[in-house]
Amino acid sequence: MNKAKLSTTLIVLLGLLIFLPLFASAAPSITESSVKLTADYSKFADEDDDFIAVTTESFTIVNNGADMTVTIKAEGLPSKYDFQSNSKLILANTSETVTLTIEVPHHNSPGQEKIGTIAIYDGSTLLDTTDLLQETISMLDLTELEVKYVDAEGKTQKDEFASDDDTYKLETEVKPYTDMTFTFDLQNLFDKDYQDKGELEEIELTLDVDDEALLVEGFEDTHPIENIEAGKERKYTLTLPINEEVEADTYTLEFTIVAEDSEGIQYEIKKELTVEIQLDDDDVRILQAKLVPETATICDKEASLQVEVHNFGSDDQDTVKVTLQNTELGLDEKIENIAIDAHTEDDDSWQKTFVIPLENTKVKTYFLDFKTYIDNTLTDVKVAQLVLKSCASPELVEEEEEQSEPSTTAAPEKEPAETEDMDTESLTGNIIKSIEKASYTSNDYLVALMLIAITVSAAMIVLMLVVLFKA
Repeated sequence: MNKAKLSTTLIVLLGLLIFLPLFASAAPSITESSVKLTADYSKFADEDDDFIAVTTESFTIVNNGADMTVTIKAEGLPSKYDFQSNSKLILANTSETVTLTIEVPHHNSPGQEKIGTIAIYDGSTLLDTTDLLQETISMLDLTELEVKYVDAEGKTQKDEFASDDDTYKLETEVKPYTDMTFTFDLQNLFDKDYQDKGELEEIELTLDVDDEALLVEGFEDTHPIENIEAGKERKYTLTLPINEEVEADTYTLEFTIVAEDSEGIQYEIKKELTVEIQLDDDDVRILQAKLVPETATICDKEASLQVEVHNFGSDDQDTVKVTLQNTELGLDEKIENIAIDAHTEDDDSWQKTFVIPLENTKVKTYFLDFKTYIDNTLTDVKVAQLVLKSCASPELVEEEEEQSEPSTTAAPEKEPAETEDMDTESLTGNIIKSIEKASYTSNDYLVALMLIAITVSAAMIVLMLVVLFKA
């Protein structure tokens, strides 16, 4: 090849390399890599609705070539989906913002999912495509979470959190061995006219704790919630008791709420709450004030009150005082200078059993005041109710009466000989027992009179026959 031909060939190739991209970009194209379609199932306004018409977000078609009318379509859609094609004239070297309307059935779970592609055509010639994504809105909403708790200083607090955030933190520290009460305000976002199809069922709240030492042992981690009708709200309250042995630290609670609609689509809400436990310096409280037996009678000689006092504070205590009082029972117990170690140390509790005499008592409820102090500062109070009943409970009387009733189908059993001379008053219950002689009823007398009448009639007939034969 001579130099002239080689130069010409190189110039042609170079020109092609320069101008080919211009030719390639002459066809209209979509600028976005994906287009989103937001499906809000609350738009289903009637149980007979098979779909809702949803318009995509705007997307841009750029035309760097000659004037052209393009047709916009949705392709690869799942079953029961449909679309309305759109045609648009796009002038040379301009761009147009367009949308596409899709018919969306009650089909997808909440979240984002690719459901097809958007394509633009020149006649039958495919010009460009981009992904079509469906963003489905959850129909279960936590509109508000309310938390009530006791702070480190012993004051009741209430924090309210909106549904927009996924993580929360209580505003102040929490006192150990208290309750946290959570109120979940749940809303069904389906239209009320969607009725049964929009009812949320199988609702369940699951609790997960990063450290189980936060809550009392054996707490329930799964809680069912009643169905929520379409367009309605439901409040659900959950109380969680904090463990008596919890340490001062930061803990995380995770709440998961799931529900299911009529089409079997599941909805899920997840929230995290950070809780910080803090000890006060001086915090002596009553863990237990238990009566033994739980039910006593005026015939009992005594009852017992079992108490346990715990130091939830960060300081050791050596001047703890406890008192037990009831004027009617003559109780005025006082124990001073009790030493209790700081919370979570070996000797952070103190126990004692108080004996309560029951002589000369009467049937009533007595209120026993049990109090704890540090020095002379009151720290806790519990009132134990001592319920004294009569020696013979109504249940026992009824049982004895049922046993003493004679059977109507069998002869009464003979009392043992040694009981015939016993006093009629029961030795254990002041219950009067007696055995009555059998008495005749009116039916018995009627039967007897009928037998006598029959006998007399028979005798008269025999006498008449005798007289007749003699005649």
